[in-house]
Amino acid sequence: MSCEYGGQNQTSKAAFKLLADKKIDLRSEMGAGLFLLPDPESGPLRYRKVFVHDLSYVDVQVRGSNCVAYKWFPYSWLDKSALAKLDLNPDSCYKPSCQSDEDCGNVECFCAGSAGCA
Repeated sequence: MSCEYGGQNQTSKAAFKLLADKKIDLRSEMGAGLFLLPDPESGPLRYRKVFVHDLSYVDVQVRGSNCVAYKWFPYSWLDKSALAKLDLNPDSCYKPSCQSDEDCGNVECFCAGSAGCA
């Protein structure tokens, strides 16, 4: 997987900063993983998003290794009620091009390389 568009791991820098500031261990803090997967039934360069709850950062890295991209949301940063409000429709994030997920707006958006924001 190329890193030219931010790479697979698109976890927010703000989430890492919060954990570092509070001295919270990535292996013990629980959160949710958001995974960007190809959706070939929807068409070329189309994606779907899947949330999996109650995972550590390490769990999300392992599970995301074969995904287009992934993000980890520690519950100390965004709790389950805030995560439930995120719009998981890839079309809601669409932009034709991006260099990183920060170009894509909301925390639930990914930069999917040549496909733009998803």
